[in-house]
Amino acid sequence: MKITRRQLRKLIQEITIKPGGDLYDYDPEGKIEVLATSDSEEDRNMADALADTFGYEGSYSSDLDHYYNEPVRIMIQQELDDLSVMVGPPEGRYERKIFTVEEIKKDLTDYLHFELLTSSVLDPMKFTHPIPPELKSELLDAIKISLQSAMSQGGMSLDQIAEETMDYLLGMQELPEKFYEEDYSIKDDYAKEIKRRYTVALRNLAGL
Repeated sequence: MKITRRQLRKLIQEITIKPGGDLYDYDPEGKIEVLATSDSEEDRNMADALADTFGYEGSYSSDLDHYYNEPVRIMIQQELDDLSVMVGPPEGRYERKIFTVEEIKKDLTDYLHFELLTSSVLDPMKFTHPIPPELKSELLDAIKISLQSAMSQGGMSLDQIAEETMDYLLGMQELPEKFYEEDYSIKDDYAKEIKRRYTVALRNLAGL
């Protein structure tokens, strides 16, 4: 049975101890929590310093973020794991789960294969698209070298590469309406998790 985000959040919070319970003995109005949940990094750092003064171990702001937002993150992860879309030509459409790391790796492999052909790094007469099975290992080696070069010589971080490739590939996907803001950009919570998965897939392809 599916449950809503609100139900999941309530369920997890009911079985999880809220961080900083002892702090309310010193701060009954919860002013430190207000600082800890602020959008300002300066406020969050101040909250952590105050919590430390009262004996709290670790980052109070990070622990609160986990307590309040982990249920939402779990729900988003489940939605992305379950999401299936129809892909392929009209005569051969099939259902595919596009946001598992393994499926993202396939998309990235196809994308980077095309990019290496376009930039003449690969011989188009040999590395046709789709790639012949016997050349898959050689293609993956070329992709690994290309990604490592982009980072070491091109000055790009893995996160930057993930964001660039994600923006391009997602622009070719038609996702459910709930994934989008009114301006058709992907909602931030979904975008963060998708980017994380792209980064994991790229790290694997780069051999890191």
